Amino acid sequence: MGTSTGLKEHHAVGKRRPGRKAISGERSIGAREGSSRGKKLTSHYSMVVQWCPQDKCYVTTLPEFDNAHTHGETHSQAVEMGTELIASFLIWYEQDGKELPEPFFYAAPTV
Repeated sequence: MGTSTGLKEHHAVGKRRPGRKAISGERSIGAREGSSRGKKLTSHYSMVVQWCPQDKCYVTTLPEFDNAHTHGETHSQAVEMGTELIASFLIWYEQDGKELPEPFFYAAPTV
């Protein structure tokens, strides 16, 4: 997996980044996260959760979002952090007017 320097640093996930316009709460995908549509959007994207022996934590990779990473001390915490990061990406893409990436489908190799 390579080195994971700085992996355990805490970053302000979900905060509006400089240069981005604010969007109203009604329009925000993040505001709809509690709705079934918001949950459906985040659940369409892939997460790869792996144990990292160097950092002694679970690392979550998001393939559709340029292999972005987050982490958690437990597997379930890593999944929760991955879900929050996907929700943040949905907000950022909406703020930037970018099109959302197509969800990947990973099929198990056939023998």
